[in-house]
Amino acid sequence: MRRDHVGARVLYLHTPGRMKFKALLFVSALATPAFADTNAKLSNDEVQTLQHVHHVNQMEIDLAKVAQKAGSPAVQALAAEILKDHQQADKDLMALAAKKKVTATTETSDDKQADKDMQKDVDHLKTLKGKDFDKEYASMMAEGHTKEISKLDAAISSGSDTDVKGFLEKIKPNLQKHADDAKQLAGKANS
Repeated sequence: MRRDHVGARVLYLHTPGRMKFKALLFVSALATPAFADTNAKLSNDEVQTLQHVHHVNQMEIDLAKVAQKAGSPAVQALAAEILKDHQQADKDLMALAAKKKVTATTETSDDKQADKDMQKDVDHLKTLKGKDFDKEYASMMAEGHTKEISKLDAAISSGSDTDVKGFLEKIKPNLQKHADDAKQLAGKANS
């Protein structure tokens, strides 16, 4: 393996008996997806699923920290649970990514519109106080976790890697509990 003049890594494979070369070119100058699959055992969809879950974990961690400062005691308790569970899920995800030789960043290319929408909601949430904050946070958590459960179900049913499927199945009950707790809290906040 050597580096050529543009900073790319080039791997030359020699075919025995012939001087035929095959080169795999990894150009570092191109935009790298948040998870670069270097193992080739995961499908593109599985890599994107891990990328998405990592991004969601980071967003949930950030929102939980906001809620712990601005929410009522009930919202703070929910936020503490969400924070703990998403930090653990992300730690487990990073271990799985390392095992699969997949690198992670917090950037995501497939969720740009969702990122913009979520950031708009986060910015709005930060302007709220008291019961308005509690209602909005609980509603966001109920709706967001419900959507993520649907995405997990689709990824579990279409995936083929047993480690990825096992990871998704492991985190699903926590997401369901977060959705249920947030729905209950939203119902109380709206009363």
